[in-house]
Amino acid sequence: MRLALILAFPVLLGAAQPPGEGTEQKVSGKALPPAVTEAMRNYIKTDAAGATVRGYSKEAEEGKTFYGVELRINGKTRDVTFDPEGKLISVEQEVEMGSVPAPVQDALKKAAGKRRITLVEKIEKLGATYYEAHVKKGLFGEDEVKVDAAGKPVS
Repeated sequence: MRLALILAFPVLLGAAQPPGEGTEQKVSGKALPPAVTEAMRNYIKTDAAGATVRGYSKEAEEGKTFYGVELRINGKTRDVTFDPEGKLISVEQEVEMGSVPAPVQDALKKAAGKRRITLVEKIEKLGATYYEAHVKKGLFGEDEVKVDAAGKPVS
């Protein structure tokens, strides 16, 4: 499930993170706060018509709790994160490489080198937009490469 990616902020948490911090838990829709349930329903009606809900999650990050819903729309994943009050925090959606700006394509391809890009996602978080590519690393691993719309690295 790629839901952990949307819930994890682009902050590297070191080994000193508290137990359970950054750990995604699958939850049922009934476990969501009412404000999150309402916000999620409104989001699907207005921004994701026809979506299929694949699952829900809860995650603590930097001492705050966030709730996520994984959607499937036209064969693509879209992960949406809300705070407990129902405020939309981020949207992470699978996109085709050809649909991203040329500087993004160039930067992602350069970072991948001869390795294969397995997935490209557009991430909108608190007003900022960036792109993330999953790049094959070894037999089972993947690296993530993040760049902004101008192709500049994002940490």
